[in-house]
Amino acid sequence: MKINKSFIIRISVILLLLLLTLVGFYLYQISNKVTYYIRKKDDIKKVYQPLDKEGKYVLYDPKVSSEGYGHDGDLGGRYVASIEGKFEREVGGKEVQSHTQRKGEYYHLVLYDLDKNYQESKVDLYQLFRDQAPDYVPSAYYRMVYYKNQEYAWLGGKKISGQQVTKTRKNFFYNLKTKKLEAAPEKFKAYKANVSFSPLRYPLNWTTFNKVVNKAVGEGIYTLGGTVEASDYKGSVLNTNVNLFADYPELETKLKEDWVLYPRPDRVSEEEWANQLLYWFAPKGEEVLEVYGVLRNSEKGGDPIVTDTPIRSYQDYQAWLKAHPELTK
Repeated sequence: MKINKSFIIRISVILLLLLLTLVGFYLYQISNKVTYYIRKKDDIKKVYQPLDKEGKYVLYDPKVSSEGYGHDGDLGGRYVASIEGKFEREVGGKEVQSHTQRKGEYYHLVLYDLDKNYQESKVDLYQLFRDQAPDYVPSAYYRMVYYKNQEYAWLGGKKISGQQVTKTRKNFFYNLKTKKLEAAPEKFKAYKANVSFSPLRYPLNWTTFNKVVNKAVGEGIYTLGGTVEASDYKGSVLNTNVNLFADYPELETKLKEDWVLYPRPDRVSEEEWANQLLYWFAPKGEEVLEVYGVLRNSEKGGDPIVTDTPIRSYQDYQAWLKAHPELTK
């Protein structure tokens, strides 16, 4: 059989070209392969639970999240928030730098209305910034904030310069009522130092309240930050013979498991919170826990000076502060 050499050569060339095409296509795919980071929203109903029928107090579990670390769901007042998103992480094996929204990416602030059985709504953060802050791209969700009787989502943005996203950052407050991005409050640095606490923080600061509670109920119970929690719980037995555990017996287990009791600042005033604490931590069946006013110690590092002035209500405490204005300076 006579072999046509030119035919073999042509077939070989075609096969070689096909092989090179396949190799090139494979290398192209590898060099342009995109991997994504996907952030799932938290299961808020597992994280947050109402404590009372009126909805004034909420329990939340800081350990539960879709990613296996502390959840990012934050309670402002009426709303709880989480985030969800899909972002390019690597292209062709190389880490992706900050950029504007690309095809397939999304970034949502997910809000849950506690007054409507966790009714869910979403804010498209990419679209929000394009509409209201076009010189910036959303870069971070920090937390919910309740400030001056208004709820905000505290967001971060990075400035866009030409086609690049720079490292220049700016804080934005998304007003949940007006649905507008607003500038950070004046004196933001001082405010920022306190936003990790509830607006109801320190309602009985200059009294023996926390010391009395720790002695009577158990070391590690913390109340002055605007919450009730047992983050420093060492496994010692809690004395549950106080009104708090009589009214809500399930709290003993919850607090030992690091759940936090949070008063909703849109429904609970500082006066109500202080009086509630004085009732909750009174011995079971008693109406109020009597504590005493304290003064600063002039000696550096000295313990506060306990006085014999009884504090049995928020009104008593305000009178104490008025008589000692140096405590609030």
